Amino acid sequence: MRDTRMTMIAWLGALTIGCGATTTGDAATDEVGDASTDESSSSTGESTSTDETTTTDETTTTDETTTTDETTTTDETTTGGPVCGDGLVDPGEQCDDGNAIDDDECSNQCTLVANEFVIELANPAVEAGLTDNGYNGMLASMTCSLLQVPDVGVVVDVTAVLGITHSFAGDITAKLISPSDTLVTLVSRPGMAEIGDNGSGCCGEGANLLGSSPLRFNAAFAADPELMGGPLSTNQTICVDDMICEYTTNPGSAAAGTLTDFVGETVTGNWIFCVSDASGGDTGELVSIGLSLIATAG
Repeated sequence: MRDTRMTMIAWLGALTIGCGATTTGDAATDEVGDASTDESSSSTGESTSTDETTTTDETTTTDETTTTDETTTTDETTTGGPVCGDGLVDPGEQCDDGNAIDDDECSNQCTLVANEFVIELANPAVEAGLTDNGYNGMLASMTCSLLQVPDVGVVVDVTAVLGITHSFAGDITAKLISPSDTLVTLVSRPGMAEIGDNGSGCCGEGANLLGSSPLRFNAAFAADPELMGGPLSTNQTICVDDMICEYTTNPGSAAAGTLTDFVGETVTGNWIFCVSDASGGDTGELVSIGLSLIATAG
């Protein structure tokens, strides 16, 4: 395999008892006796002074603060149930375009505007080998598989799904052709500065692709397929290791076009997926294809 690049309170108690001053006193006896011929018994002055002061200053302060800061956070995510916005039409959803735009054909509640419907088709077991270094720019040099749409209607939105197994993403070119023969290039040799849409030159991004982790293409998706696998090494896999599985389209050196080119066309007939390998040394296969179409009765 080739490698084309170098590769986060307390309890406070104050008990103050002043049992303070007990003062007893004073006992004074002043006795004066004066004897004369005229006996006079006079005075006895007895003064008893008792000054007793009892002061009790008892202060009990209880400052008890109990703080309970208990936060219970339950963040429970259960995977496997319907999730509006994941790009997959689950039971109970009318559509799912994988974006957060509420005023397009599919609302943020995964419901359609009036008169629209969804067509979901897939072939999960194509398993068609790609000819190593076989692409020359012609459809005849590509491995193609089709999905037949029997429904009658007019295209509003298209999501293409490709499961490709390959050991060098920079070899891959993928195209989608509508029943009206409109051709859109989904991806053209990621990371490769192509001279032309003819399979010449080398080499592009060296990360792997895995059929069981399919890529999804829609005009509303943000990731550029030309940059597909850019941060990854040659032993890593796109969509698996970088978790980027949804892309808009980039034709590279092929004719300009986007999936919006199909809008207004009939949905009825054969939708053809074609995938090719350019440059030798790495091989792969087209594993599965799928379509998610939003249409109106027209």
